[in-house]
Amino acid sequence: MPYVNHRPGSASDLSFSITSHNCNLKTCVEECESALNLMNLRTGCWCGPSVLAMLFLALSPMAHSQEMANVSQANLTYLADNAQTIVRGHVVSAVLEPHPQFQNLQTAVVTIAVAKTFKGPSVPTMTFRQYVWNVKDALGAGGYQKSEEILLFLNPTSLYGLTSPVGMEQGHFHVLKDSRGNRFVLNGRGNLGLFTDVLTKSMARGVVFSAQAKVMLAKNGGRASLEALEETIQALVAVRP
Repeated sequence: MPYVNHRPGSASDLSFSITSHNCNLKTCVEECESALNLMNLRTGCWCGPSVLAMLFLALSPMAHSQEMANVSQANLTYLADNAQTIVRGHVVSAVLEPHPQFQNLQTAVVTIAVAKTFKGPSVPTMTFRQYVWNVKDALGAGGYQKSEEILLFLNPTSLYGLTSPVGMEQGHFHVLKDSRGNRFVLNGRGNLGLFTDVLTKSMARGVVFSAQAKVMLAKNGGRASLEALEETIQALVAVRP
């Protein structure tokens, strides 16, 4: 059984060591390293031994299960600063298929009809490929469902053609409506910690927030008005760190 020991570093310099009694270890190590790079995990995301072990097993034909990565808390400032692309739109399609270069890695190919772009090129539609942790996810292919409206903070696309939301589920927001038809957003953690320190630290670097945004940023989490969140994203993107 392999043992994987991760040594935290920059997003472009992920390193680890593996010891095993199995043969052909060099190939397994190389593919594990490639898998880590193609998932495009960024600084601030903790990737521990259990995740790396999962990746090692995922590259083996005998792998039958996966587990979600442990990812450190990311607030809205972190999401906005580290995303290459920030868009809101409706999912046109989300299809599960193996990665073209790593057949044992399942991916979701997602196409979005873009309604609004906050960061990155403005295009009517965009398609991206994302690694899938759980192929049996009840929420659809990689957590994406056709026709749903979402707001995404996406990492840069890796050398192997994959991207993922910044902070994993923290950078993937569902746009919903309450009983009165008001639109609000929730990420995969219920917006927990999303607004922590955003107001004080962002204003210190010259970001100007509306009164509506300030009310939202004073919350600990929970539902956030889509309008207020979008105003806040625009303010954060306008003043780069």
